[in-house]
Amino acid sequence: MSLGAVYLWEPDVTGKFPNLNETERTAYELYQKHRNTSPKGKKIRDWAEFMVNKLTDDAYSDYFPEETKQWCINLQQELLAEPRAILELDHFDHIAQGDALYRVFYEAVKETGVGFYEPRFAVWGFSVLQVPDNAVAQVLKSHLAPLNTEQQNFDLDSIEAPRNIKKAEELFQLWCSHQSVLKNVELHTFYNRYDFIEPRLCEPDAKTAIASKQRYFIFFNECKNIYYQLYFKLRSFTTSHNINFSFDLTNHFLTPELKEKFGKKLKFRIDLSDIRDITRESHGTYDLNFDFISCKWESAYGVKTFLQEFDKFVKFLNKHFSDGNLQSLQAWAYGDVLDHVLVQMHWSQEFMIIALGLDKNYLQKRYQFHQNILSNEKRESELEYLNDSYKEYQVLMELVREAGTALAPYQKPN
Repeated sequence: MSLGAVYLWEPDVTGKFPNLNETERTAYELYQKHRNTSPKGKKIRDWAEFMVNKLTDDAYSDYFPEETKQWCINLQQELLAEPRAILELDHFDHIAQGDALYRVFYEAVKETGVGFYEPRFAVWGFSVLQVPDNAVAQVLKSHLAPLNTEQQNFDLDSIEAPRNIKKAEELFQLWCSHQSVLKNVELHTFYNRYDFIEPRLCEPDAKTAIASKQRYFIFFNECKNIYYQLYFKLRSFTTSHNINFSFDLTNHFLTPELKEKFGKKLKFRIDLSDIRDITRESHGTYDLNFDFISCKWESAYGVKTFLQEFDKFVKFLNKHFSDGNLQSLQAWAYGDVLDHVLVQMHWSQEFMIIALGLDKNYLQKRYQFHQNILSNEKRESELEYLNDSYKEYQVLMELVREAGTALAPYQKPN
């Protein structure tokens, strides 16, 4: 059974009407029974046509990256070439990267009357017969906002360098309100150090030090019990900027009782210096994938290049981490490259992700690798930290196994 798969089926595919706890199992059984059946209708193709028309409509271009549009077009072409009575779509949540594709999905099933099961909202439906009752209308009304056809463009070519920190704050807030991802996330602005992931770092006057010459911009969000924080500190117009992305996985993997047993938070942080492009190299190391070094806010050009680079960074994060996705993080923990990008990790972060996938053998292998390095370099204090951490992550594996929340075993690409 493919956990998390979306299923679509034609009217001639019939089966039992499920109760609320049987919807996914019923859809899967339909798929197993009819996967080789020739279709008599074309509801699935109608659904695909609706999806393609919406995704490729210029009015909604801000919502869907080219990869998502191409995925939908390819799917439609496959269905035209080889019609199906029932269709299984794996990893739809990863493809969706947010609410917009789900919105179109539910509009399409409502419009076409195709049979379907969708796991994010756990809805089973066939025309007006739905579990829960009237679920499609409720999802569209209460959970998935309509796509906005009013395109609002931010003209980077017309911006001017801000005269003071207040003007810089207003400019950044305005740009964020137009950025395709950030416009849907609340922006928190502080005058002094503040951190949702690490509360101990918060300064008491973070919200009141209005005379401050710096600004802390934080986007904070929660999805599937994972807390995400995108952090940008604008310290001055002439210096480089502090930007990082961090998240807290604790509640996603551990119950309150198991958190007490482990005693530590499962926190992860990615700095710009960790993200490397393996296609570019200088001085024996891979170049940074995102270059903010020359993006100082003392000139209009500097602000423009900063916002362009920040836009790329945000879209990168959205692609690899939206909707609770941890597959990319797992790939990087195993040293693999995605889209020419490698995220370098401290061994403690590497250990944590490997442990969350219950890969005891690989955890031991990486422990021995780092142990040899630290021993040869006689870094005794860090070696002690390594040994203690290895023991802790062995405990973590058992707790995650008990919770039943482990990451799927990682399969390295061929």
